[in-house]
Amino acid sequence: MFEKQSKKNLSISQLCDKNHKVSFLEKNCKVKNKHKEVILTSARKADVYIINMNTSTSTDNVCFVSRASTDINWLWHNRLSHLNFKTLNQLSINKLVTGLPDFRFTKVSLCSACEKGKQTRDSFKSKQISSISSPLHLLHMDLFGPKYTLVIVDEYSRYTWIFFLRSKSDALEEIIMFVRKMEKLNNLSVRSIRSNHGTEFKNSTLETFFDEKGIFQNFSSIRTPQENGVAERQNRTLIEAAR
Repeated sequence: MFEKQSKKNLSISQLCDKNHKVSFLEKNCKVKNKHKEVILTSARKADVYIINMNTSTSTDNVCFVSRASTDINWLWHNRLSHLNFKTLNQLSINKLVTGLPDFRFTKVSLCSACEKGKQTRDSFKSKQISSISSPLHLLHMDLFGPKYTLVIVDEYSRYTWIFFLRSKSDALEEIIMFVRKMEKLNNLSVRSIRSNHGTEFKNSTLETFFDEKGIFQNFSSIRTPQENGVAERQNRTLIEAAR
């Protein structure tokens, strides 16, 4: 053991890994570096060799402290809310946490919880050039509650139509009537409709109607509202305005 404000464990194996030579004699102990220079000496007290680190000429003091076992490493990593091991060692060296053992903590493998917590989702970048050439080329649709409101946004002009419904099932008939009226009024055809996977948009009746009209249905990915961001943004604007 050695002393430097407090007693700590001496790691003989790490000294040997650093090409140091450790000699235990009857009354003292000596540690020599690879150049055969004495860098540490200790006096024997009873059955323990006491080393005063204040007299050490070595700058690599990490080898004089035993490393924590794998179980201890993860135990304190988890106890301190998955704290990184560099900060964990600083807490141990400066004795900032009561009960934290005097070890050098090392990360021997990756922490699965930390890996999951640091995962991020790629952002959706805006298109620089629009592929929409006319009104009704692409319509964004969404339905929100608790008072059911159908929102339809034209991609080309960003003109918005809002329909208040008595029930969710009324959305089916409202969409069919809307498409027919807009095509007749503007003498243009609806080409594509983007929506989520809600049953009000994804059903056999609408599929048959859209197939007859030659309208392509574009569904956003499940649990990815960003792909239908135009309608979602309009929904949020309406909800905030009603407050």
